Amino acid sequence: MRARLISVGGTFLCVALVCACEDPLDPAQSSQPLLNTSAPEQPAPSGLMTVEPAFGSATFWPYTGVNYMGIPQDPINLGFAGQADPRALRAALMFLPGDRGSGLPDCTWKDAIGGAQTAYGEPAGWVGSAIQLECGDYEDLRFHVRFFDIGDWTIGGAHLDWLYPGTSDHIVIDWDGAEQLVLADFLRSGLLDGAAPWEPWELDNHDQQGDTDHDGYASLLNVVGKKDVSRSIARQQFVIQFGAVIPTQLCPAPWDYLYVAGPVDLRQQVIVTPSGNFISQFHANGMLEVTPVNPLTTPPTPIGETYRAKVSEHHKGIVTDNVTLASQLLIQAELPPALGRGRLFVNLNVGPGGSNSYTMDLRCNP
Repeated sequence: MRARLISVGGTFLCVALVCACEDPLDPAQSSQPLLNTSAPEQPAPSGLMTVEPAFGSATFWPYTGVNYMGIPQDPINLGFAGQADPRALRAALMFLPGDRGSGLPDCTWKDAIGGAQTAYGEPAGWVGSAIQLECGDYEDLRFHVRFFDIGDWTIGGAHLDWLYPGTSDHIVIDWDGAEQLVLADFLRSGLLDGAAPWEPWELDNHDQQGDTDHDGYASLLNVVGKKDVSRSIARQQFVIQFGAVIPTQLCPAPWDYLYVAGPVDLRQQVIVTPSGNFISQFHANGMLEVTPVNPLTTPPTPIGETYRAKVSEHHKGIVTDNVTLASQLLIQAELPPALGRGRLFVNLNVGPGGSNSYTMDLRCNP
């Protein structure tokens, strides 16, 4: 279950350095840099697929990732041909009213807070989720979609998630309904080709996390019109109050569960310039209290001394006519070192000119 993991900004992380980015790690290696990859050309993942609807063709990996290792994270369930610039797709969805009629979700699309992910497609190679949208609220239930520009096409991953109580961890509960909502909204936008608006295509990319059903199909959309990308500034800021028991998963410890409590401040600003450039900045900062507990009692009984965990995270997304860049930096540290079990550093960069890199460094205290 993803509920085991604590996330800030929609990336699955563990407060108290118990894990990061859903990658399985070996505690025996935790005194060394765990992963450091930086190369002008990261190798393509295995399992690329080609789709050939009536309105074109595209070749891409049918999953997203959180690095360049080719480990599936989320399924790709959307593809856009034609007027497929992610900035135009963003404008098309944000232009629509939220009232969809009886029995349908009543929400409007806006810029989303979410962790950076990677995807791969030809001819672009590895690309990042610089633009993300949500229909609903971060602090409740929301539809969440990430866009990845792979050249003539944009591919996307959409899902429905909800905020796990007492954390900032979003739990995915549906893929196919979110895909159908995006499709329905583009149909009502009037921007699809009337003769060949869309096709379903089997990618056989069922949910790799094993906790949510996905039919393995993607909706491929033929976008022939677009909304102008207009100058705008959008800001959001709120505090997530942690208060949850989580299992320890990394760095040896004499306890199995921790109660994590305290506030984390989340801030995001998205700017679209007069020339149409998209710039997004996200920051999360918090000082949390961490207490080893026995989870079988009500309430959980403390079994160790309380210490602190400092969490800090920064995301950046940039999209221009010539450049798409997404980055994410995470720093977590348990304090003081005599009580805490270590610190974690994760850095992902996805961009042009040989800037692709991924570093994960976990240091466990003796």
